[in-house]
Amino acid sequence: MPTLATILIPKAKGFTLIEILVTLVILGLTATLVGPGIDSWLDARQAAAAKDAIANEIAGLPLLASSQQQHLVIERGDQLAVQDIPVIISKPIEVLANGFCTGGEYQLSRNETRQRFIVKPPFCEVERIAAQ
Repeated sequence: MPTLATILIPKAKGFTLIEILVTLVILGLTATLVGPGIDSWLDARQAAAAKDAIANEIAGLPLLASSQQQHLVIERGDQLAVQDIPVIISKPIEVLANGFCTGGEYQLSRNETRQRFIVKPPFCEVERIAAQ
């Protein structure tokens, strides 16, 4: 038969101090192991986003040239609308007034590494050139 104390005082629910401390130690160890890798992962994502932004800008040049009916020549990186991304144009990217792309070549410089890209005719498709 239950006593009056067990009827009036419900059993406490929650975590003990030991359980909370063990959880915090596990979280701390996980953060210590994963933390350094996050920086390199974020850098890789930013580089991929920059590469995609420039490729999209260049892929839109034929449409821009044909809609404005003018010959476009990109000789410098600052001629592209993409900001804060160091682009070096090594071979000018030409697009005729009818939207035909004659090709070109450019480089991205990031963290002392350079990636080379070729712009292929007739649609200004961007392809990365493997490092030699």
